[in-house]
Amino acid sequence: MKLKRYCVTVLDNWTPTKEFWTLDGAREFYRDHRACANVFKWEDGYWHWMYGARDRDPRLIKSPIGH
Repeated sequence: MKLKRYCVTVLDNWTPTKEFWTLDGAREFYRDHRACANVFKWEDGYWHWMYGARDRDPRLIKSPIGH
């Protein structure tokens, strides 16, 4: 089973974490939630944070661990 390469987590109680095959797909979803979303990339067996709400406040992060 091939894993999806990108993940967007959103810091609200109703938007689920979504995974994407391409960065373009992740960016499109991120644009709708940019005030409270973070983009991660799957690499070397781990999710690595790329960019997002954490830029504005380090507390604004929700890990995709468990996906």
